Amino acid sequence: MVVYQDGQMIKDRIQKICDSFMGSRFEINNLGDKLFDDLDRVRREIGDSRGLLRTSKDQLKQYLISINGDCNEVVPSQLEVMHNHVVAEKAIYLVINQLQSRETSGNFVGFLWAPIEIEDKIREML
Repeated sequence: MVVYQDGQMIKDRIQKICDSFMGSRFEINNLGDKLFDDLDRVRREIGDSRGLLRTSKDQLKQYLISINGDCNEVVPSQLEVMHNHVVAEKAIYLVINQLQSRETSGNFVGFLWAPIEIEDKIREML
């Protein structure tokens, strides 16, 4: 398949080359118009998709700002507070999962961090 710009001189030269190979030659007219239409359509779709992505990012940013509240030095970021809480809970459960079970008493043995304020309460329960 040979694709070339429309022009009589180029067309004549390509026809001579094709005829020298004694092959079949088929002319397909206006193939470029459809390809350019498809190219324009795809470019429009890409532009629309980029616009949708930009809008989605902006809306997500506005949503995060709306749930985060007004952050300043007095009031911390709610998202940061939630993140720190999740990290602390994850660390606690990770350590709890590493405790060793005593088969005879059903108790667990290991080291576990707890706040100093509840140390007396923990000792009473143990």
